[in-house]
Amino acid sequence: MARIMWACWDGGGNLTPSLGITRVLETRGHEVHFYGRPDMVHRVEAAGFAATALDHARTELDRYSFHPMAAVFGYTSSPAVGDELIEVVRQSDPDVVVIDAMFASALNVAPRFNRPTAVMLHTFFHHMLDSWRGNFSMQSESRRRAGFDGLPDLDVP
Repeated sequence: MARIMWACWDGGGNLTPSLGITRVLETRGHEVHFYGRPDMVHRVEAAGFAATALDHARTELDRYSFHPMAAVFGYTSSPAVGDELIEVVRQSDPDVVVIDAMFASALNVAPRFNRPTAVMLHTFFHHMLDSWRGNFSMQSESRRRAGFDGLPDLDVP
C-alpha cells in the first residue's frame, strides 16, 4: 500500500478532519506520517499516528514580527519551511504527499516534490474559495514584508 506524507497546518479546524481521514487510510493498509509545527506532534501522536516536527517551523518568526499572527504566517508562508519539506520528501521518499490547503509554503514547493500530491481542503471549496484567496494574498504579502519573494497567485497553475 501507499506511504503518505501529510504536510500539515494545525490551525483552527485543520487537524481534526486530517486525523479522521488518516484513520480510514490506515485501516485500508496505508502508512501516514504527519509533518508540521512542534505543538502539533503530541496531538497527532495522541490520536495514534506518526508525526515529526519540522525543524524550521519557527526559525523565521522574528522576520514576521510586524504581523499580529507572526507564529501563523511565519510558519505557513516560510520559505525555510518549504525548503525543509523538499528535503523531507527527498529523504522519506513517500508515494504521495498530502498538503493542508492553508499551508502556502508547502503548496508553493509541491511541484518540486516530483510525485503525486493532493491538497486537503477541510471545508466546502466553493464556500471558502474567496476566503482562501484572501488568506493566500495575506501570506504572500507577509512574505514580502519579511523580505522574501511573494507567493504566486492561487489561481496560477
